[in-house]
Amino acid sequence: MRIGLDVCAFNVRGIIAYEKLGFKEEGRIKDDLYYNGVYHESILMGLMRRDYYQMGD
Repeated sequence: MRIGLDVCAFNVRGIIAYEKLGFKEEGRIKDDLYYNGVYHESILMGLMRRDYYQMGD
């Protein structure tokens, strides 16, 4: 089983928080979000159940 999310590349605090929870970058989507006149990337992140349970070891 897997949990997935996407986060905007400029959201550095969010990315750091997700990585601390065990999420790993799985891919990027170029020019996915148009915000304040600029296109931004989305970062796709995922966490596998087995990886989550191994973090506690």
